[in-house]
Amino acid sequence: MWTHRDSIAYEKLDSATPSYRAIPTDTLETTRRQVPLATRGCSRFLVLGIIITLPTFVAIVVFGGILLSRTWKPLLSQITITASIPDNYCGSSPAEAKAAGCAFELNNFAWMHPDCYDAELDEDWTHGHLSNELEFWEQYGGVGSIPMQVVETGQVEKVWVSTKQHRRHCLFVWEKYQRAAMDVRPMDNWTADYKHTQHCIMLLRNENNKFPDEEVSSYLTLKYPTCEYGPVQISITPQN
Repeated sequence: MWTHRDSIAYEKLDSATPSYRAIPTDTLETTRRQVPLATRGCSRFLVLGIIITLPTFVAIVVFGGILLSRTWKPLLSQITITASIPDNYCGSSPAEAKAAGCAFELNNFAWMHPDCYDAELDEDWTHGHLSNELEFWEQYGGVGSIPMQVVETGQVEKVWVSTKQHRRHCLFVWEKYQRAAMDVRPMDNWTADYKHTQHCIMLLRNENNKFPDEEVSSYLTLKYPTCEYGPVQISITPQN
């Protein structure tokens, strides 16, 4: 079908003959209206919308990020880190420590926050295959034996031990440090203390047999370490 310039349409009657007949223009307009315009233009407008919208969105993201990076730069001095575990969580006495839910770790002779208490390692030290060799004394030189059952309550303020037991303590502390690191757990500041590590190295070297194994010359005092490297709260103040 084709349309004449005078808006009169003609239709071919038969494919075998060149005859045509006129079609009323009102019929032609009705036929045109029956063709949905939305269908003809939907895909075209959809593609056009994507072409226009996508670059605009990318530009907003890119330039917005650049603008944000230039106007909001937190400085190191503006970052505040606050430990969620108070330093004095276990208090300063066995009664306060127990009330706070802390546990007594015999090897370190310390009341520990639950997150810094290694129950498995403490059980090995207290009741393991070497526990029958643990001895505690009231005074230097091995005077006044203190029963194991009394010491493990965490109520005794000070005990004396042999150098051999002291060395084993150092090995257990290092194992505790390693276990905490592997399990990504916090650790007490006594276990993490570098000066204590240096002290243990000197003791284990035992140059010139300065520290005989059986000599009762090391003492332990009751401690209430902090639990460090644990959960933290971080607040960042943007630059003005």
